[in-house]
Amino acid sequence: MCTAIALHQCVPGVPLLLGFNRDQLLTRTSLPPLVKYERLSTLAPTDIRSGGTWLGLNEAGLLVAIVDHFRPRRLGGHSRGQLVSAILGSCHDPQSAAEVLSQEPFRQYAASTFLIANKDLGLIVSWHDVMKVEKVEPGLTVIVESGVNRKRVARCQYHRRNLSHKEYPLSEAVRRMGSALSEHDSCKLLSSTTCCHSKRSGTLCSQIVALGSTLESNKFFYADGPPCRTSYEEYEIPFLRQETGGILSS
Repeated sequence: MCTAIALHQCVPGVPLLLGFNRDQLLTRTSLPPLVKYERLSTLAPTDIRSGGTWLGLNEAGLLVAIVDHFRPRRLGGHSRGQLVSAILGSCHDPQSAAEVLSQEPFRQYAASTFLIANKDLGLIVSWHDVMKVEKVEPGLTVIVESGVNRKRVARCQYHRRNLSHKEYPLSEAVRRMGSALSEHDSCKLLSSTTCCHSKRSGTLCSQIVALGSTLESNKFFYADGPPCRTSYEEYEIPFLRQETGGILSS
């Protein structure tokens, strides 16, 4: 039950700020973010079992993240993590990424919600009973295991109350996002909070990514553990170049 929190057009100079907690079985190990030089260079952590990823950024400025849906797993067993890696390695924009997803036999994958964005456009692609594509609206968007901005999910209500739409500078917005991803107050059950804990599963790691309009405002932070007790480390995005003031397309 991962949580994705997006602030769209809320941070000056940063069209999209994304916070993401990965929740999994405690035995599901992963590698911290690594750069891969393929058709498009990418920066993403790696799930050791599948070889794919749940969140990454490529040199075209495309960000892709995936949140599991709580519905029973479908037959087929196709790897969504490998699909995310393939999209990052080949797509330059949200529209082309959504087109790739539209051509996949989505019922052979576990139900999921994708967030696909660059600094100009954000899309949410839902793979549930049918495939649905919608734009990320300005303001706060929270994606959880039951869908997008679910009013009956305590985490969504909590972040709606506590992550205001006021414009904060990037450093303060990142601090507030880290605090939101660390919260244990939205629900009495620690297994249902944004940073969740139980005997068999919980939040294994956390990411904060800023898609900025300048070189300095593009950021990638990663906490290799629950953010309530693990500090975020900033990772260099080596495929940025000073002369463009942003992320290069190939």
